[in-house]
Amino acid sequence: MRLLNYINESDIETKQLFSDMIEMFISNGDNKKEAHYRKLYKEKFGIEYDSIKEFNPTVSLDKIYKKEDFKRYDDFLKYSEKLFKLRFKTYKGLLKNYNKKIPPEKVVSFHKTLGIDTKFDTPHGTEEAYVTNGHEVIYDKRYLKEKIPLELIIHELGHILDNRLSNISSFSNLFSKNNTSSVYELTPAEIFAEGFLNYVIQSKFLKSGWLDVYKFFNKKVPNLWKKEIKKLITYK
Repeated sequence: MRLLNYINESDIETKQLFSDMIEMFISNGDNKKEAHYRKLYKEKFGIEYDSIKEFNPTVSLDKIYKKEDFKRYDDFLKYSEKLFKLRFKTYKGLLKNYNKKIPPEKVVSFHKTLGIDTKFDTPHGTEEAYVTNGHEVIYDKRYLKEKIPLELIIHELGHILDNRLSNISSFSNLFSKNNTSSVYELTPAEIFAEGFLNYVIQSKFLKSGWLDVYKFFNKKVPNLWKKEIKKLITYK
């Protein structure tokens, strides 16, 4: 491997790189590559690689572990999935059923106030709505004649917010896959949008189960958005 020609035996970062690769192969069950890199590790550093011990802490809402507490990412994912299930089981009673729908002309006006463009077009795959160009929401054209579900409006607004925050979902631990703030196991961008939806119409649920996510949105959502969203939710 050419990489080895540029490695200094005392390079801590290089050892960490090898460690991460070996642990990845262990997690993936790739015994052949694991054995190969163990051999390279011993040849270069003169010692056998000592596998990182699995960290499997007790899942509790009283003590929450962060990504940085885990040496193996796979352990973090397993822990986060268990944590989510516990949180949802504990706080799902706070969820409410929102069936409210908003007239399309009201949605267009609402978006315009926030500097967002609105279009109605042919469905994009199976989606009823999606965000494009970071500032435009496109709804299924059938909504020109039908009221639009409030949850759909707020979810798409979450994507707009994510974009205005430089796609923060892609690098924030709050929205890492499986470290989910929503009721679904989705990509970081979708978890962000669902988290925002919960912040707006399921705030008690989010505040009780995911206080760190609630605080994030409470700090990042502009005051104008909060004001206009409140008016939209109470619209009759």
